Amino acid sequence: MAKSEHLAKLKDGVAARNQWRAENPDARVDLADENLSGFDLSESDFKRVDLHGSDSRGANVSRAALNEANLTMTKFGGADLHRATLGAATMIVTNFD
Repeated sequence: MAKSEHLAKLKDGVAARNQWRAENPDARVDLADENLSGFDLSESDFKRVDLHGSDSRGANVSRAALNEANLTMTKFGGADLHRATLGAATMIVTNFD
């Protein structure tokens, strides 16, 4: 799937997004360097998603599963990460300010 299609999936809503992930568990989702600022990403299955260098400032990421995600250089300033899971996520120079 092309990177633009991954970004389009974010706009489909949480239920559709998570259903697609359940049907495609081995898909390598690439959202690297995308502007996700202000997006509602709550309750999303982002396991193993590449968010390297993305701007997620002000996004609602509450209760999202970010396990094993690449969060290198991701900006989360002002994002709601309440109850998000980050198990085994790669967080090198990740910015939470």
